[in-house]
Amino acid sequence: MTLRTVAAAAILAAMTALPAAAQSDMDLHPVAESFIKKQENKDFFILGGAAGLYGPVYEGSDEYELRAFPFALITYKDRFYADPIRGAGAYLLEKGPFRAGAGVNYSFGRDEEDADILTGMGDINGGAAAEISLEYRPWEMDLPVGPSFTTRIKHQFTGTDTGTQVELNGGFGFPVAGRMIVRPSLTAEYGSEGYNQAFYGVTAAQSARSGLPVYDADAGFRSVGAGVFGTYLVTDTWMLTGVVTYDRLIGDAADSPLTQDENQARVILGVARVF
Repeated sequence: MTLRTVAAAAILAAMTALPAAAQSDMDLHPVAESFIKKQENKDFFILGGAAGLYGPVYEGSDEYELRAFPFALITYKDRFYADPIRGAGAYLLEKGPFRAGAGVNYSFGRDEEDADILTGMGDINGGAAAEISLEYRPWEMDLPVGPSFTTRIKHQFTGTDTGTQVELNGGFGFPVAGRMIVRPSLTAEYGSEGYNQAFYGVTAAQSARSGLPVYDADAGFRSVGAGVFGTYLVTDTWMLTGVVTYDRLIGDAADSPLTQDENQARVILGVARVF
């Protein structure tokens, strides 16, 4: 899971977890009750904030860095959305616990100046990507706690041709002290041959420039991981978000000469305000 995906997932948890408690039987803290009352009968849900994240310089790096970034999320009637993890799109199908969406997102690239080992590899240019999402939440839709499963499929169509990515995520959310939601989760990420070759492979030309051996990366699962996401209501308009994740590179991604560490840990802390 990339740094940006981790960050966006934490923000998305902040956006979706606590407001959904409006019709539940949770023993809510007064701050949460006030927060929910403010969100009732609103067509728009708007959230903005900033976060800091600490993690590998690139996927497979053994060097870590601290970054900061702003974010914003918008939903309209819980159908249309714009946020860092889903991009901009809409849910086109909703039936019981099943929901399917489609939209346009952004696939981030990689700069060869990010690390010394990438010298000679050239840049991987980010670009627009078509994305579809499939969500399954096998509990009553008005409850904010319980199991949930998501599949996201993304295919980049501008910038460097990096093929297709698939992310599988399953977790279980539960309330803490009536004003906090915690969600442990498991993830697995799959890359097409184009994606894995772009980020983990080394062509003959790249080998000549970088000194690394030629390496062909085939399609397959590239990582598995676990994480804990948390959202805490400070007031009825302000919230804190936090994430700790661990991912293990596997398959051709783990064996790549670009991979300096198969173990990838990340931490993020953020603050957000609902408008």
